[in-house]
Amino acid sequence: MRLDHVNVYLLDEGHSWTVIDTGMASKTSRERWQSLFEGPMCGKPVSRTIVTHHHPDHVGLAGWFRSDLGATLWTTRTSWLFLRILRLDEQAELPPETLAFYRRTGMVQETFVQRAKERPFNYANIVAPMPLATCA
Repeated sequence: MRLDHVNVYLLDEGHSWTVIDTGMASKTSRERWQSLFEGPMCGKPVSRTIVTHHHPDHVGLAGWFRSDLGATLWTTRTSWLFLRILRLDEQAELPPETLAFYRRTGMVQETFVQRAKERPFNYANIVAPMPLATCA
């Protein structure tokens, strides 16, 4: 997946920051956050993250903010449950249903063979483990 930008928002709470959406879980994203912590965020902690929805670029680092930085997670209960389900559904290889779908839709044989060999994209590839609870 290629994404050239992610919209995240920072709310200055005076003594701490609130982050709305977090970006994907990647080394690059963590490095960029670290430079923000040390620069424009003036070393103040992040006290909470608010996740607007389940797309990886919005929730990817919410678990990291919780586990490594102590920020609470705010999202709806339904969103949190869906996020946990998506994060836990990890496939080592493409399921037969996906391969059958590729065949039905006319995927070129050469592409089909290549895709069948590859480990499929998994939500867990770019979303950190979700906290066991939320605050909202």
